Formats: sequence, structure tokens, C-alpha cells
Amino acid sequence: MKTIQLILAFAALLLLASCEKQSITGSGGLSTEQRAVMPFTAVQTSGDIKLNIHYGSTLSIEVKGYSNLVQITETKIQNNKLYVQFQDKYNSVRNNNVEVSIVLPVLESVNSYGSGDVWISDFSNGTNLQVSIYGSSDVLISNSHYITGNFESYGSGDIEAQNLSVKTGNASIHGSGNIKLSCTEFLRSKIFGSGDIWYWGNPALDTQINGSGSVIKKG
Repeated sequence: MKTIQLILAFAALLLLASCEKQSITGSGGLSTEQRAVMPFTAVQTSGDIKLNIHYGSTLSIEVKGYSNLVQITETKIQNNKLYVQFQDKYNSVRNNNVEVSIVLPVLESVNSYGSGDVWISDFSNGTNLQVSIYGSSDVLISNSHYITGNFESYGSGDIEAQNLSVKTGNASIHGSGNIKLSCTEFLRSKIFGSGDIWYWGNPALDTQINGSGSVIKKG
């Protein structure tokens, strides 16, 4: 009896928590905010928020969109990582046009758990870059160079890094997303899903395929 009561109480708490979630629709005038920053080298995003990440010597974060949506867009920095997301109490954001522009001198990691696309550009002297997708967002990287690139897709989103040059590449697919990259010396590819890995260059290859995807040379 006590076990049943505990289960019912836990279910009631979950129902209460879900009922407290809110929805919001973008409206009103457009707004732009400059956010206070402290140093960070990693970015993590959740929800349908578009990110533009560019190289620059001075850190900055700019949020723009409908004014009521800008107000609920969080940009928190903890343990050298910037977290971009809507306030947790909102489980539905409609008519969303929020874009976050990020400028920083060193970028080492990008993790996307949402559906908003991410653009990365102009990091010409990087050491190591790690990009992971856990949702449906696409990550597009251009005009950049790193010594090592580590790319993982666990969802349906694509990583388009053919305009990023790396010496050593590690690409891993666990879902239906595709990974495209340019690699000059060594490429380790692992496919456990249905997505494909496309590569440019003539690197030595180490390939493991346990799914229906393929590793395809493009140039």
C-alpha cells in the first residue's frame, strides 16, 4: 500500500510540474540586447534558437528577436561554458525569431540539444574543436582551420564542415544525420546509424560501420 501511495504521489508531482509549464508566442517590436560576458570557450544550446558564432578578439553576446522572446532567452556562463536556452518554465515557444550572435577569440566545443541551426566561422588558428548534435539542428562551419576536429551526431541534424580544414578528424554517427568534413592527414569514422560521412582530402582512414550509413570520398 505504501509503495502504491508513493507512486501516486510521484505521478502527481510530475503532473503538477508539467501543468506549471507555459507557452509563449513571439510578438511586439523587435529588440536587441547586449549581454554581459565573462570568458568562455564552449557553447551549449537547447531549443529552437539560432546561433551565429564568429571569431573576434573581444567577447560579445547579442540577442535579437521579438522583445517578449528576447526577455526569456537565457545566456548563462558556468565553468567556461555558455548556455543558451529559453527559460525553463516555457515548454512551447511559437512564432520564434530569436537569434544569438556570439563573438569570441577561442572556440573549443559546441553542443546542440535543440532544433536551432548553428553557424560557425572565421576561426583560422584553432587547436581542437568538438561539435556534438543531440537533436535536429544543423551545424555549418566555414572559413576555419583546426588541428583536430571531433564531430558527433546523435540525432537527425547534419554537421557541414567541408569548409573547415583539419589535420586529424574523428567523425561518429549514431542517428540519421550526416557529417561532412575536410581532412588532410587522418580520419577515424564510426557509423552506428543510417547517416553518411562525406570527406574531402586524402587522409589515412580508420573506418568502423555497424549501421546502414557509408563513408564517401568527395574530393
